Amino acid sequence: MSTYEPGTVAVATVRGVPNVRVFYRETHGEGDWAYSPDPARGLEYSCDSVHLGVVTDIRPLVVLDLGPGSIPAERAVKLLRTVTYPEAEFPRLRNWLADQIEAQATPPRIPEPGLWGVVEASWDSKHPTTIPRAEWMRTKGNEWRSCISNVAARWDDLVDPVLVRPGVEDEQ
Repeated sequence: MSTYEPGTVAVATVRGVPNVRVFYRETHGEGDWAYSPDPARGLEYSCDSVHLGVVTDIRPLVVLDLGPGSIPAERAVKLLRTVTYPEAEFPRLRNWLADQIEAQATPPRIPEPGLWGVVEASWDSKHPTTIPRAEWMRTKGNEWRSCISNVAARWDDLVDPVLVRPGVEDEQ
């Protein structure tokens, strides 16, 4: 009998390899930890019994339910970052928790499109010139050019890009 519920996600040491993402499952009353021996290959999992000592140093992850009916993630982050009343201790903990909520609620960034690819994005606010959300095209020399002005940017300077048109492979 395990102390873990089926579906528990954790970080553990597997066969001596630290920091492997695992999840607990039960099959026919028997529990084991499933993990991907090669995460690059996708949803191909191996299973090992924790009782054999193969999976050790198990640290369950906290999963926040940010679904319908809960406080919106953006509001939770704003509250955690702006609370200043005297009872609000542990500012590092509050900022850490806000970072975790942001990371969970933010979709992953799309991969950079090839040459002549087009994305819709904002420009990083660190720059003095503010350009509204617009289409950007990847040009030769790995530059991104705004389609509404003659501004050049790097891929990392574009905020929340959404693919409009994939590019072609570089002809080098």
